Amino acid sequence: MICLKFKEFMFLFLNVYQRFITYVIFTSCLEKLMVLLRDGRTLIGYLKSVDQFANIVLQSTIERIHVGQEYGDIPRGIFIVRGENVVLLGEIVSVSQTERSLL
Repeated sequence: MICLKFKEFMFLFLNVYQRFITYVIFTSCLEKLMVLLRDGRTLIGYLKSVDQFANIVLQSTIERIHVGQEYGDIPRGIFIVRGENVVLLGEIVSVSQTERSLL
């Protein structure tokens, strides 16, 4: 009896958690993101799609190459990334947005 209630609770908890994560990901579709890949490449673009395996589609993507303190950008367009290759995914916030939120 207790195990059944615990399983039901875990099912409901995971369902709510999964919906929350999906909401967070899809609300960031208008945001500019930086993606660090397993092979060391850095991509910057706008998130357009994501699936249950964390595969993502980036639009207006650039690949940023770092050499010492310098960097260069290579335009890539639409970029499809397999979820297992993503090491880090983060939102890029402009300085003007940061200053406004601190005031």
